[in-house]
Amino acid sequence: VTISDKLNNFVEEQKSEVTNEVASSDVLSRFLDEQRNDYYAWQLILFFSEHPYVRFNRLAIIHALNQDNGRRYIQIALDELIEQGIIKVSTDANLSLYSLAEDMRRQVLKLTRPAQKE
Repeated sequence: VTISDKLNNFVEEQKSEVTNEVASSDVLSRFLDEQRNDYYAWQLILFFSEHPYVRFNRLAIIHALNQDNGRRYIQIALDELIEQGIIKVSTDANLSLYSLAEDMRRQVLKLTRPAQKE
């Protein structure tokens, strides 16, 4: 299953599902639809889905993605995710820390993790 397949399934689920999270799912769906070919945005979304409650500084994110040659592109993608409200920035001791926005966690996890079969 490719990322595009997951995205298409996610968008279809969102169209048919009525929840209290309509505003956040709309933002995430719209962003993902517009950026579906943005490799670095996808890498960031996948990275944060693995650590949904952890805050990271920018250097830790770049190091974790092991994309030293793509540092500029990671920066651009991170800024775009922040602008869209998918990633939030907080400050601790004059250090900017990045994490999934609280209202986006469920949607990102639903998108990136396989459905649990009961």
